[in-house]
Amino acid sequence: MTISNEIAREQAGEVGTAEQEELQPHHIPAAQPAQALAITYYPDLPARLQDRSATTWAALIQQIAAPHEYLSKQVMPLLKMARFGDTPTARGSLRHDGNILAVSGIEGDYDGGKVSLEIAAGLLALHGIEAALYSTPSHTPQAPRWRVACPLSCEHLPASRRDLVARLNGALGGILAPESFTLSQAYYFGKVAGTVYEWRHVAGQCVDRLPGLPVVYPAPLPVVPAAGDSVRVFPEGMRNATLTAAAGHMRRAGFDGPAILTALTGMNEKECVPPLDSWEVEQIAASISRYAPEPQLWEMGFGVAPLPPGAIPIPPGGLQAPAGHRAPRVSVVDVLTSPPAPQRFYIDGILPAGVLTLLGAHGGAGKSILALQAAVSLALGRAFMGLLVERCRVLFFSGEDPAPVVRRRLHRICTAWFINPHDLDGWLLVLDATERPVLYTAAGPTVAYAELQEEVTAFAPGVLIVDNASDTFDANEIERARVREFIRLLVALGKPHDAAVLLLAHVDKATARAGGSAEGYSGSTAWHNSARSRLFLTGADGRLTLEHQKSNLGRLADPIHLAWTPEGLLISTGAPGNADDRSAVLRLIAEAHERGDHVSPSPTSPTNAWAVLSVLPDFPAGLQRKDLNRIMASLESAGEIMRGEILGPNRHSKLVYRPVALTALTTRQLPVSAISG
Repeated sequence: MTISNEIAREQAGEVGTAEQEELQPHHIPAAQPAQALAITYYPDLPARLQDRSATTWAALIQQIAAPHEYLSKQVMPLLKMARFGDTPTARGSLRHDGNILAVSGIEGDYDGGKVSLEIAAGLLALHGIEAALYSTPSHTPQAPRWRVACPLSCEHLPASRRDLVARLNGALGGILAPESFTLSQAYYFGKVAGTVYEWRHVAGQCVDRLPGLPVVYPAPLPVVPAAGDSVRVFPEGMRNATLTAAAGHMRRAGFDGPAILTALTGMNEKECVPPLDSWEVEQIAASISRYAPEPQLWEMGFGVAPLPPGAIPIPPGGLQAPAGHRAPRVSVVDVLTSPPAPQRFYIDGILPAGVLTLLGAHGGAGKSILALQAAVSLALGRAFMGLLVERCRVLFFSGEDPAPVVRRRLHRICTAWFINPHDLDGWLLVLDATERPVLYTAAGPTVAYAELQEEVTAFAPGVLIVDNASDTFDANEIERARVREFIRLLVALGKPHDAAVLLLAHVDKATARAGGSAEGYSGSTAWHNSARSRLFLTGADGRLTLEHQKSNLGRLADPIHLAWTPEGLLISTGAPGNADDRSAVLRLIAEAHERGDHVSPSPTSPTNAWAVLSVLPDFPAGLQRKDLNRIMASLESAGEIMRGEILGPNRHSKLVYRPVALTALTTRQLPVSAISG
């Protein structure tokens, strides 16, 4: 009976208890990585042809369980869990590092002949790593040789692969062959007739979602001992192949860092006391890189304690900063004679340029529609919830809601606000990222991040809206270093354009119920600390409040009280100014419009609201220009005035404000044009 038939019998319930226990290592669980994996096959080593395929992890396991049989290894295809491009080398090979576009999984090779496939599967199960292992053509039960394949939760940039393989290698005790770390290394796939074939499946999580794994990089290149150097460094009875014990003893014996490196990587096993076999030497060499993966660290001196990520041991003379790596100095003496430009805001007071603003809310509270309304307001230069905006291009990265949902919301907005959708063309770009929303994992930025970076570079938005953190951040939300790195990467996207980044984020139920007194975020305090501006949307029974909970670049804005309209949109209910002033301004706009003194939405136009209305006899006494601007923005947000086009004396159209009550009386109603202040 074949393995695939055994799996079929097990799934059909035809296998007894004893047989089920025997088949358990081969069992394919229901919970598997849902993402389709990019797989590339090569017919031969020259790799002048390639077959790109997208398959599921479950389907790949089935191929491993029941492989195709070949007469010899030389005629077997090679497999790589990666997406390649079409750029060949000078010799025509398509399989090279520079041609990899993304990695969807990682592979490792073991040819040490000591560790059985069963033991390796147990180590991976201990660490909870999703993997499939299968033997190579040269495998025998006495000298095991096998390969391991692990899927990733999403596609990653090629540069991330080395770190991911180091995690897998660490979980296996550092036994993978060094070529496992080669970016474009592919492996023969299948079974050679007449050979022993074994395989195992280990259920767990994708390796890129397990940041706490031990990390083992390939051992440094061997260093040839100088003439007269002694490599007899192990005392009688010491055969511990761990770096801490071996190097710790050598340190106490007076050996410096370079000598330890020389001894552990260049030793001849027969010269050691007692002699070490090649397996022990391999283990020692592999464990070196877990603590100091780069050879030059040894030249600075060696510390036996494990180093935290990114740390290096400090030599006796102190560290030397590389040339050109000092932080830029800030000029302080000319802050009065050459004052810096004031902070720029795309939405007055709450959405600063060049930094990230966090908008938190409980799921379903309305933050996505609120963000889309903000996107449309920014794209057209119209007021948002009574706040003035600076018109700009907006890129909306929708990782939560697919295109049909976003389009329905845009339809409601355009209908309620009398917007011609053509006026959004070139100003609003919406990306449906629901198929591949993850921008960042514990292993770093993903391919989706690189693709978003290309979109931002091409579109040059003033505002980037990312909906939302739960879908785009696939790491531990309470791990400060990961959170900070994710936010820095988002800010870096918009840096060339001084763009504002608006990141939407869910909060837990307790936070949402607590209302404005609670912190509008969940997870590490790094979410709060890394954002320069933070908003919290909360409320119930159709009444919401947008609270400004943090502002590093200005004063906190006043809370904005919101309500749902019958069309499913949010409007501001907290009108600035007193009711008499608002009514007077609305009446003056209507009167001016009827006699042909139209008010322009542009604050720099000769016919702006202040220029037209403040000279009228009934203009409210004491009303300042900034107060009038806030009232105008509030009237527009509330839908009491709208923008429309009229034909001037020269037969050219111009954009003006008109009271909505007058719209039904006009013979020609035009939508908002691309002209804007």
